[in-house]
Amino acid sequence: MACRHATSGFRGLTRLRGTRGLRAVAQAAAGPTAAYVHLPFCKRKCFYCDFPVEAVGLNSDKPRTQDRMQAYVDLVCAEVKATRSLSDAPLTTVSFGGGTPSLVPPRLLESILTALRQQFGVAADAEVSIEADPGTFDLQRLLQYRALGVTRVSIGVQSFQEVGLMCQKGAASSVLDIAAAAAAAAFFDNKIMHEQCDLQPS
Repeated sequence: MACRHATSGFRGLTRLRGTRGLRAVAQAAAGPTAAYVHLPFCKRKCFYCDFPVEAVGLNSDKPRTQDRMQAYVDLVCAEVKATRSLSDAPLTTVSFGGGTPSLVPPRLLESILTALRQQFGVAADAEVSIEADPGTFDLQRLLQYRALGVTRVSIGVQSFQEVGLMCQKGAASSVLDIAAAAAAAAFFDNKIMHEQCDLQPS
């Protein structure tokens, strides 16, 4: 777990002038207002990926995999509780990245969000985002995210053509997966909660 928007001190602020400099000083003094939580689990490791991930195979519901996820989340929650808050202001942004965070059961995401709320506070209007891959979620999973307070789902797609996916050895999604994900996201976005869903070629 890492807090973003943290500053490395006041180096360079002497070059700032006027209200812009005052704002920079105020922001530096306020401390971090966002948290990034890395969830490293993926179906398989894509050949172009440089991130630390753990490939768990196509079936992420296996008991051993679920135990690994539980153990990892327990460590994340322990780190959150051991991290001193640097601000009285609550977090305004929480981002779950990976890895493929949508492989992690919502109950474990809830544990992390609960730990963050207890330790740092999370603003009522905070943006809570999660990265998701096609084939790892459906409409029911999106509704579970919404119940947790997730406000943005960012869907990563390697290609919109089957031939492109076949050329990218290790690509974890098929065109059918992508179509199903887009349909679920569109229904969730436009018909259910009017939340923001990004469909981004990666």
